[in-house]
Amino acid sequence: MRSVLIANRGEIAVRVIRGVKEMGMRAIAVYSELDRDAIHVQMAHEAWNIGPAPAQESYLDIDDIIREVDPATATYAGAPGGLRVGHIHLRVGDTAKAEAFYCGALGLDVTRRRTGATFMSSGGYHHHVGANVWHSNGAGARSGNRAGLDWFSMEIIDQPTLDGLKNRLGAAGIAIDAVSGGFAVSDPWGTRIRFTTAP
Repeated sequence: MRSVLIANRGEIAVRVIRGVKEMGMRAIAVYSELDRDAIHVQMAHEAWNIGPAPAQESYLDIDDIIREVDPATATYAGAPGGLRVGHIHLRVGDTAKAEAFYCGALGLDVTRRRTGATFMSSGGYHHHVGANVWHSNGAGARSGNRAGLDWFSMEIIDQPTLDGLKNRLGAAGIAIDAVSGGFAVSDPWGTRIRFTTAP
């Protein structure tokens, strides 16, 4: 990998760009007209204007962003093999409902709450799953024809623990589907969680 596209803004983009540069790669920023003179735009090796100030016409116009990729030179085939992410943040419609599912059904523990967000984990980690309503309060299930996270996986420490989780979910009346090496369920917003044992 030689370049990294940073599809974020502000301080987060600045920190990512610093890290990308420290690893000897090129940082490519995207920006709306609102951020034309922002620090992250100035720091990047290259910056692409993706549209007007309203987010739905720039940062969140996924189809337009994808059209910017030249299929003749695009080489990205997927995430690198073995990629692991320690935690995930989800947009949900209701934090209490998220806790009922992720804690009540899956068995995670709440580690912290703040206005409009809850953070949950297993084994005392700061959080494996963060769920917030900051831009999604009251949202229902995501439509399958819209951009967004479709699924993520959780690796369970061993087969007996995986079997216990499956029994717990079944007892809670949650639909369970078989997948290679484990099973999958859907959260109240339609995001699929695949469970397998850790390698």
